[in-house]
Amino acid sequence: MSRTFKGTRSFIFNALIIAAVSLVLRLLDTSFWVWLSNRLGPQGVGLYQLITSVYGFAITFSISGLSFAVTRVVSESAAKGKRPFRAAALCALLSLFYSGTAAAVLFFFADKIALHLLGDGRAALSLKVFSFALPIIAFGACLRGYFIAAKKALRTVVGDILELFARISAVTCFITFIMPPDIEYSCCAVVIGTLCSEFCAFIYYLISYFYTKRSCTLTQSPPYSGMLRGILRISLPVAFGAYLRSALVTAENLLIPRGLELFGFSSADALTQYGLIKGMTLPVLTFPSAIISAFAMLLVPEVAETNIKGNSERISAMTHKALKATFLYSILAMSVFLFYGKAIGDLIYPQTDAGKYIFILAPIIPLIYVDFVVDSLLKALDKQVTSLKFNTVDAFFRTSLVLFLLPHTGTVGWLLILFAGSSLNAFLSIRKLLNVSGNKLDISRMLLKPALCSLTAAAICALPFRLAGVSALSVSLSVISPAAVYLLFLLLTKTLERGELSVISSLLPSRRTKQKAYSHN
Repeated sequence: MSRTFKGTRSFIFNALIIAAVSLVLRLLDTSFWVWLSNRLGPQGVGLYQLITSVYGFAITFSISGLSFAVTRVVSESAAKGKRPFRAAALCALLSLFYSGTAAAVLFFFADKIALHLLGDGRAALSLKVFSFALPIIAFGACLRGYFIAAKKALRTVVGDILELFARISAVTCFITFIMPPDIEYSCCAVVIGTLCSEFCAFIYYLISYFYTKRSCTLTQSPPYSGMLRGILRISLPVAFGAYLRSALVTAENLLIPRGLELFGFSSADALTQYGLIKGMTLPVLTFPSAIISAFAMLLVPEVAETNIKGNSERISAMTHKALKATFLYSILAMSVFLFYGKAIGDLIYPQTDAGKYIFILAPIIPLIYVDFVVDSLLKALDKQVTSLKFNTVDAFFRTSLVLFLLPHTGTVGWLLILFAGSSLNAFLSIRKLLNVSGNKLDISRMLLKPALCSLTAAAICALPFRLAGVSALSVSLSVISPAAVYLLFLLLTKTLERGELSVISSLLPSRRTKQKAYSHN
């Protein structure tokens, strides 16, 4: 068995494990968020989304591109046979400086931010509490980046498991037994739960890091000066671009409720509408992306190492397969939500319009999923500055439309803005990746045939679903059954070749292997 095949087999095996675990975790997380959303109500979800828009920018500043810098520098060090720990240590120290600054600003200016930026003083308490989580999140992000680069991504999955269960336990405890039944304190309970869960994951990452360091057999380490220059060369462009994009995204999120108010909504109704789409609909649409995220996470160090070695043919093959797999998967998810989105929304968010918006926004799924994977590939190919330019252009485009279009068009305008921004970003990113990798987009096999196969599969499976009625069981079967029919159609139309499944099938023990093992016993 060739070394390349072994590496591909190992990569896919690890990716499948992480994808399966990530999907289960996303299912648990989404189920918990559904319970929490119904508890908070659309208005409470809207307030919480406003709070997250502020500390989303605070997290961006705290990390400042260091997590990606760790992944890149450690991958390059490993390719050269050097010890990678100095990169992780330097990034962690830099993250403490950035996160400490962000935490101080957020804590001491929380009241002014809540009143003047968010327009709701009830957000101040949550912002103050969250400021204590910033150093923990930033330090933990650097350690995660190290584990991904060191090809120990399963440890990040264990960290995700600890974080999720700690967050569910802490939030449930605080919101049910400790905090008063008020929107302000309910949002604060969610933030406290986040703080507790991030601390648990951080302790695990720290212990795992020191254990990995002790077991490393490499002896040579790159000099600190060269390592620091490499980290800053990668992180600073990423950081400044991320600052700008995050600021624009934060501005967009803050302007949306105000734009809806100018259109004619009351303050409470605007917040409710914002929470309905941003906090309820979009998380459902991005739920299946857990599988794609797992593959994209493992692709970064693989592509980065291949890029360092200058193997352009393998880079071209890897990017082509990643693009095709993402299109095939995301188009299936789109079709499922087109045919069953209304029922899914009515089941998990009863007495709301979430189902209607899930159906309307379903065509945006391929744009979001593909853009995420392409963005990861561009960063792995040392095109992080270009990627951030595209993301910044997209954020500026969205913010401008929200500012000038939303007061005149309301919710319809917001939906159009989501489609327009996602289309622009996906187009720019895909075009750049194709130019860098030397690939061409096979529209027939990546877009047209998969769309025809998936829509047909979903339509065929829709009839029994409608006869059975809306229930948890029927909705679950409606998601699984189109996938099986879709795979069959892909093989029949030769959109997916049997040879493309050979690596996955090789993960299973063959009959000859089983007989050999039996004879030894």
